Amino acid sequence: MSAGEGGASPGRGRRRAADGLAAVALLLLPWLLYGRARELWWTQDDFFQLRFASRFGFGEYLLDPEVWRQLPNRVLSPLLFASYDLDLALAGLDPVFFYGHQLVSLGLAAAALYGLLRFWLAPPWALLGGIVFLLGPPVASLAPLLMVRHYPEALALALASAAAFVAGVRRQGGGGRALSGLSAALYLAAALAKEIAVPLPLLLALLPAGRLRERISRLLPHAVALAAYGLYRAWMLGTPLGGYGWAVAPGEWPGLALRLPLGIARELAGPSPAGWAALALLAGGLVLWVARARGGGWLVGAGGAAALLPILPVATEVAPRFATAAWLLLAAGVAPVARRFASGGRGPEAAGRALRPWVAAVLAVFLAAAFVANRAAWREHFGRAARMSAENLTVLQLEPGELLRQPLGSPAAMAELQRFAREHLGARPRGGWFYDDLFLCETPLPVRRLWSFDPATGRARDVTGELAEIRQRRCAAIRWEAPLEAVFAWRRGALFWALGPHPEEPGSGYGLLLEDGRFAYDVPRRGGFHYGGALAGLRVRYRSKEGWVTYSPPFDLDPERAARFTWNRP
Repeated sequence: MSAGEGGASPGRGRRRAADGLAAVALLLLPWLLYGRARELWWTQDDFFQLRFASRFGFGEYLLDPEVWRQLPNRVLSPLLFASYDLDLALAGLDPVFFYGHQLVSLGLAAAALYGLLRFWLAPPWALLGGIVFLLGPPVASLAPLLMVRHYPEALALALASAAAFVAGVRRQGGGGRALSGLSAALYLAAALAKEIAVPLPLLLALLPAGRLRERISRLLPHAVALAAYGLYRAWMLGTPLGGYGWAVAPGEWPGLALRLPLGIARELAGPSPAGWAALALLAGGLVLWVARARGGGWLVGAGGAAALLPILPVATEVAPRFATAAWLLLAAGVAPVARRFASGGRGPEAAGRALRPWVAAVLAVFLAAAFVANRAAWREHFGRAARMSAENLTVLQLEPGELLRQPLGSPAAMAELQRFAREHLGARPRGGWFYDDLFLCETPLPVRRLWSFDPATGRARDVTGELAEIRQRRCAAIRWEAPLEAVFAWRRGALFWALGPHPEEPGSGYGLLLEDGRFAYDVPRRGGFHYGGALAGLRVRYRSKEGWVTYSPPFDLDPERAARFTWNRP
C-alpha cells in the first residue's frame, strides 16, 4: 500500500528510524565528549546566579525591572534563570544534576541542527553537521561552565524556530501561517535566552526555502516579535542597547570591529594547531562552495554578520563562548558543502552517487583534526573549571589567618562564594585569598597558613613552608621606580582608562588592583567598564615579559569629586 493510499511506505519508515537513531546519537555524544563535567562543583558566576534564582521567582525577574537591575551585569537573559529554576525544583543544589542538564542542552542544540538540515539533506549528511557542531572548541568551553547554559539553549530554540519557519514556507494556507507564528514565538524565546539569537530573521530571509517574496511575507510575525523584544529590553534595562559590563568609547568601535574576527578565529581553532587545520579546511570548502553556489555569498555574509554583531559590544575581551554562534553556522555549512563536492552535483538525483575518494579523504582529515582540536580545547577548559572547583571547595574550609594564593576564579566570584556558603550551605568560611603577590609585600596581616593550587594533584596544597621564599622573590621583583602612567575618566556611568607607557606584548600586560592585591583584574591598556561608584585604594599594575612588575601608589577615585584623574611616574 502506498503512502497516498493511507499507509506508510517502507522508505518513510526507514527515514524515520534513521532520524530517531541520529537524534539519540547526538543527545548521547555530549556525555561521551564532556561527561567529566559532572565531577565539578560550582564555579565562576554560579554563586550569584543560584542566589538570584533562589531569591526571586520567575514572574519577578521576568517582569520587574527593579528586580532584574539588581544583577551586576544586566545582560537580558531571563530564560537562563528559568533554566536554573527548573534544576533547583527538580534536584535542589545538586551540581551533578546541573551539569547533566548542561550536557542535555548541548545535545538538544545538535539535534535541532540535525532537524533543520534534514529539510535539504539525507540523514548521514545532516548527522555530520550535528557531530561537527559538538566537536567545536567553543562548544567544549560551554560544557564545564554552567553560567553560559543560555548559549546552547538559545541556539536550540533558534534552530527550532528556523525549522518551523521552513516548514511554514513549504506549507500553504492556515497551517503555514500557524507554523510561522510558532517560529516567531520560538525566536522570541531564543532572544530571551541570549541576544545572540536576535539577528535570526536575517538568516531566515536567505534560507533556500520557497521564493524570497514568500519568505519575507512569512517574517511578519518575527518583526512583531523583534519589536516586542526591543520594547521589553528597553523597559527592563532602561536602555534599548547596552547593559554590558565592558564599555566602549565611540572612537574605539572601528578598531574593535577590525580585531573581532581574528579573536573569534582564535577561539574557533582552539589551543591546538589541529584546530587551525580544521578551520582552514572549513574556510576553503566554503570559499569553493560560494564560488559555485548561486546566492551562497549572501548567505555566508549574512551568517558572519549575524554571528559577530551581537558580540561586538563585549568584544573588548573575546571569550571562547563568543564564538559559539559562528561555529554553529560553520557546522551547518559543512554538510551541504561536503555533499555538494561528494556527489559532483546538486539536487536529489546526486544523492545516490558514490562518494568521491578525494572528498572522503578530505572529510576524514577534517574530522580527525576537529577531534584532536576538540580534545585539546576540552582538556584546557575542563582543567580550568576543575581548578576553580577545587579552589572554591578549599575556601570553604579555611580558618582565620589562612589564605588561598592567586585563585583562578574571578574576584567577584570569590566574594559571592562566601555569601553563598553562609546563606545556602550553612558553612562559615573564615579564611581569605589574594590575587596578586603584592598582598604579601604591602599587607602587615600575619599569614597563619598559605594555600596554593597544585596542578600535579589537582588540589590546593599547604605551601606555608615556602611563604618566606615566595615573599622574598615576589617582593624583590617589584621595580617601584619604573615608568608608569594612568588616566581615568567617568563618562555616562562608565569608567574609562588609558594606561602606559609600556606596549602590550605577549607575556606582559596591565592590571587594576584593589586592597593591595586582594582583588586583581587583568585589563587592556585602553578600556572601559560600566561602573558608577567610587573606588578606594585602586592601583595600576604592569607586569613585564622579563618577569619584573611595577605598581602605582593607591588612588581614591570618586566621580562626584572629579570626573577625570591623571597620574604618571616618568
